[in-house]
Amino acid sequence: MLLCKRLHPRRKWATVRLLSSIIDLYRADVKRGVLVEDARQLVLLDRLEDVHQRLDAQPPPASSFLTRLFSQKTPPVRGLYIYGGVGCGKTMIMDMFHGELATSSKLRTHFHDFMLDVHERIHAFKVSLPPSHVSDRKCYDPIPVVAREIATTSRVLCFDEFQVTDVADAMILKRLFSVLFAEGVTMVATGNRAPDDLYKNGLQRSNFLPFIPMLKTHCEILDMESLVDYRLSV
Repeated sequence: MLLCKRLHPRRKWATVRLLSSIIDLYRADVKRGVLVEDARQLVLLDRLEDVHQRLDAQPPPASSFLTRLFSQKTPPVRGLYIYGGVGCGKTMIMDMFHGELATSSKLRTHFHDFMLDVHERIHAFKVSLPPSHVSDRKCYDPIPVVAREIATTSRVLCFDEFQVTDVADAMILKRLFSVLFAEGVTMVATGNRAPDDLYKNGLQRSNFLPFIPMLKTHCEILDMESLVDYRLSV
């Protein structure tokens, strides 16, 4: 199954500006007066440049099923969860990071669109099963299948506006991402809430809570702490 057509990648910065790092891209835009230098953005750039270099140093994923089956999995590169108020530049910088990644095995999308696609894949898997498999939980569980399918095509996931508001999303996040991370996927995400505040006051939140320590394990957490909305100066 292919990702649904809602998932549109942002501008590919690398195709129009070839510099040695995302920090160089940023400083070039500052020098040209396109951006205003911000100390917190520089911290984010430094963290993402480290992730970028680690990802580029990884060997390319195996091309055949048998090679993937018998080869050792490469330990995943720890990602980044960036949160802060709107207009602090986190999405712009994540887009720079995504565009400069050498691998084509990457996806940049809005988190809500990603979860819609996940639910569509789950539904498609369920309707594809013969009736005899429905009673067998191991055969019927679609989440590991869907997660591995996503990991096959995207070893780097970049999410804009990572937020959890739907109970259906909240109930499957831990299981979905436990498989994604086990398959070596790296996640970089922007959001407006600290991890501990995700899905706050949501229905059956106790079932969602185990996802939070998993997120902290596989992603460094960075608070932008910026009070300037640079969108207003455009």
